[in-house]
Amino acid sequence: MGINSITGSALQGIHKGLQGMRRVASDIASANQVQQSNPKDLSRSMVEMQQQANLVKAQAKTLKAADETLGTLIDEKV
Repeated sequence: MGINSITGSALQGIHKGLQGMRRVASDIASANQVQQSNPKDLSRSMVEMQQQANLVKAQAKTLKAADETLGTLIDEKV
């Protein structure tokens, strides 16, 4: 697996996580607007928001590791 495929996968994961966060934030906001939200549903949305945030953090760490690996390879090559 090359560095490009790792960074591409990490960027896709970040994008997917951010989309999920936007969707969940919209769900939470609309639940508050209607004021007919079931607290259980709101709790579920908050948990999903944290899951999406964890996905973004994990993919960012993957991207950072790929960047550091590439830097190490370049330093050793030169």
